[in-house]
Amino acid sequence: MSRSIIRDRALQIGAAALLGCALWAQPDQANATIFCDVVPTHAGVAPLRAAPAATARLIARMHAGDEVLLRDDVEAKHGWIFVTWWKGGRFKVKQSAGYDPSNGEGWVMGSQLADECG
Repeated sequence: MSRSIIRDRALQIGAAALLGCALWAQPDQANATIFCDVVPTHAGVAPLRAAPAATARLIARMHAGDEVLLRDDVEAKHGWIFVTWWKGGRFKVKQSAGYDPSNGEGWVMGSQLADECG
């Protein structure tokens, strides 16, 4: 093989390795932590349910201004999203670090969350 072919292949391998490292170092958007606001609804509340169905047991009536954490450890089902819920938001109590204790977890329709959430 000529030196130019060897050099070209070495450059191709180096570029592929560099690209692979760059892709590996990128944050995984699927695992991003997403906090969302509950939006006002025509009924005034967004039901938090024990299962992904309108007939499932009601856990809580969430209001506009409440906040939820979208849980990526449970797969969404038919538009229902599993969330952890904070009544009035997660920073009500002055603490040195972390969030206030949550008020519950369950299923909510994605349409009842702020636009940035889905």
